[in-house]
Amino acid sequence: MNTFQGISASGGIAKGKAFVLPVYTRKSIEKIPLEPGTAASDWERFEKARQKTLEYFQSLIDQTNSRQAAIFQTYVLMLSDPDFLGQLKKEHAEQSVCAEWIVENKAKEYADMLRSSGDSYLIERAEDILDVYGKVIDNLMGDVQVSCESVPEGAILAARFLSPSDAVFLSKRKLTAVILDKGAANSHLAILARTYGIPLVFGIHDIESLIRTEDVLIVDGSNGMIFVNPDEKTSAEYDKKIAGEAAEREKLAAFSAKAARTKDGIAVKIYANIGSAEEARLALEEGADGIGLFRTEFLFMQSGLISEERQFEEYRSVLEIMKDKPVVIRTLDAGGDKIVDIPGVSFEEEKNPLLGCRAIRLCLKMPDIFKTQFRALFRASVYGSLKIMLPLITDIEQVREAKALIEEVKAELKAEHIPFKEDVPVGIMIETPAAAIMADELAKEAAFFSIGSNDLTQYGLCVDRENAQTAGLFNELHPAIRRLIVQTAKAAQKEEIPLSVCGEMAADKARMLVLMSAGINSFSVSPKKIASLKECLSHFTAEQIEALKDWTESPMDAHSLQEKLNAFLSGTHLNGAQ
Repeated sequence: MNTFQGISASGGIAKGKAFVLPVYTRKSIEKIPLEPGTAASDWERFEKARQKTLEYFQSLIDQTNSRQAAIFQTYVLMLSDPDFLGQLKKEHAEQSVCAEWIVENKAKEYADMLRSSGDSYLIERAEDILDVYGKVIDNLMGDVQVSCESVPEGAILAARFLSPSDAVFLSKRKLTAVILDKGAANSHLAILARTYGIPLVFGIHDIESLIRTEDVLIVDGSNGMIFVNPDEKTSAEYDKKIAGEAAEREKLAAFSAKAARTKDGIAVKIYANIGSAEEARLALEEGADGIGLFRTEFLFMQSGLISEERQFEEYRSVLEIMKDKPVVIRTLDAGGDKIVDIPGVSFEEEKNPLLGCRAIRLCLKMPDIFKTQFRALFRASVYGSLKIMLPLITDIEQVREAKALIEEVKAELKAEHIPFKEDVPVGIMIETPAAAIMADELAKEAAFFSIGSNDLTQYGLCVDRENAQTAGLFNELHPAIRRLIVQTAKAAQKEEIPLSVCGEMAADKARMLVLMSAGINSFSVSPKKIASLKECLSHFTAEQIEALKDWTESPMDAHSLQEKLNAFLSGTHLNGAQ
């Protein structure tokens, strides 16, 4: 028996025979100049390849599976994006070189831009762009990849890499598990694997030499362990675990349709964080009470500055999907680690981009961009329950300036006889120490607060969590961060404005209970976390959770508090914190 440690992207345990997928390598693309007068015919060749790719992805859409359908519908939209296609055509005409070279380089350019964001969601969308337009290149060059028909049903698929569209393997061949050399926890492939309940582990380097077709495998997706040709003892142990997991999945599935409530019936709101209309559909399926954070920067990072109409269509789609459920849309959070192609702006020149001209600062500096987004948002407001949220607030004047631009937009829309809702709430993110310290004053100006625990922790502790040398210092339970959160909660309660938490802190069961002890009963998390948080809440009364307040407001260090919370969750303190 050989054992390998990988990285979990989809939990669960599977046992079966391996199928090692042959490595596919795309031919290198040469920069071939076009002969005079052939540009039109070469572009037509691209259009035919694009149409073929479009039809391929449309054929994968399964309307009986909303998650899979939503993902492939997004790929169809990427292939039809007028802004991106316009840029491709412009460069094709200007450079007068073969279409495949233009497509490859433009797709890489946008993918690199998204990867540089440091945002895990946007990094995974970079892989989507490469996958979608990689298929166009394959069709241009006549390349054919390995057919999924060659993969036996029920196999554990081992491969160096699978692109997001290769998720067709999961649905058509009823795979038991997937093991990869390269992958990521937030990829569309991972999302679909979790949807189908298929364990997915990546980070198994040199996978082709470690695993052979027909090897018996046990894949523990919960901890990333792979057992190759396991012994009888290991096999028996995991047979019991597989049976236990089946029972747990059945229990959690029931919570998606239930309202989030404590054991004694106190209601809690659990919203979803999304980046597109596609994810709004997933949020509904997981039982979200609404959208607590719609990140709009992906729209811009994919295509640069986009039109009012394009923004309007996306915002309207999300609002229509959610119907009467609230949708909080965050205005453009560009700059810093989220690079957007804005004419006349060079982010590379900043020595400390995370402390530079980003988010609300950038938008107020370039009011035309801000007003275009506000116009699109207010036009969309009539299609649902919209709330607008301003990011990276450090000063009350920033809120007032944004509101002044909103009033200008309202006046313009009225003059143009365009319908909109007058009373759209405008709230702010509390993600800087300045905002948390001044929360009492900001609460008089903002309609609601949403604590961004990721940035609040990063800025509050001066820790770059992407830096391996300092990442261990990043901890939302640090007493200074808890103090900033408690101060914000008290300010919101005094002014009677809604308060939510939309960072990763809210997605952790123990830390959610800490937040609740501070009087916060509204959270926004990734859709896949919703059911498990609901299930957790059902085990504790409001009184038990409130009893954690002494821990929350104490100067106790993060490690000690985490140990106490673990004991509380395991049942040691079911009668309250002591």
